[in-house]
Amino acid sequence: MPLLEGWGEIFGTDLEGPEIGGVRLLPADITNAGAIVDVIREARPDLILHLAGVSGAKPDLCMAVNLEGTRNVFRALGVLATAPRVVFVSSAAVYGRIRPEETPVNESTPVRPAGAYGESKAKAEQVARDAHNQGFARVVILRPFNLVGPGLPRGLAPSDFAAEVLRVKRGDGDDVVRVGALTPIRDFVDVRDAVRAYLLVAEHPDAYGKVWNVGRGEGTSIGDLLERLLGLAGVTASVQTDTARLRAVDVPEMVADVGALTRLVSWRPEITLDQSLVDLLQSG
Repeated sequence: MPLLEGWGEIFGTDLEGPEIGGVRLLPADITNAGAIVDVIREARPDLILHLAGVSGAKPDLCMAVNLEGTRNVFRALGVLATAPRVVFVSSAAVYGRIRPEETPVNESTPVRPAGAYGESKAKAEQVARDAHNQGFARVVILRPFNLVGPGLPRGLAPSDFAAEVLRVKRGDGDDVVRVGALTPIRDFVDVRDAVRAYLLVAEHPDAYGKVWNVGRGEGTSIGDLLERLLGLAGVTASVQTDTARLRAVDVPEMVADVGALTRLVSWRPEITLDQSLVDLLQSG
């Protein structure tokens, strides 16, 4: 893991505990408060990258993992003699119901989450702020926009589209890609660029106690994303709207203003959207 070279001993959590890629994994479920205490006590971290979360899940699960799980992490810090640094990876979903005049979205844009995922992340941010203000940790909050790239889990538009495109390419079933709304515009940033931003922010002392957007700073419609995937895969297919995939709540456009992050750490996305989509297809 070149990005983590020179970071000392690195621990991670998972539901299983083998060591991979130089990271020692400690089995733990973030919803189990006692297990998180055990992890913190064993690792005794001076820096925590809190990326655990679920999206597109049932409301109860979102709250249990994203909110209560975050509360478990910060409560567990009481076993440490010295307050650690914590990079809390939230989500641009906290912005929620963005008005047309509010895009590109900066960090001072009002938070109006729509749906359980955004609400759980917004409430978890408050837990993180409280921990920072009360001295339990030095906390920085990151709000990534739409992540894309290899290994993206199903349930998100790019990965679901890629799976459908690859299915058509294999000749499995009909030559139809069924979709929801194609007009929304989103800001897609490669996960590898996002992780690079997380690590740069983690090492910058002026980042703590603040919120930072992580995105490409460019908007791409969902329909254009699908057309790019079809073209990159060399696939011809008809596109049909599936009413079951249409979301009841949507935001026409959400694009990040990443000027603050760029000024802080001189970060800019390096991986093009087409390269992200090629890598997503190859990992499917």
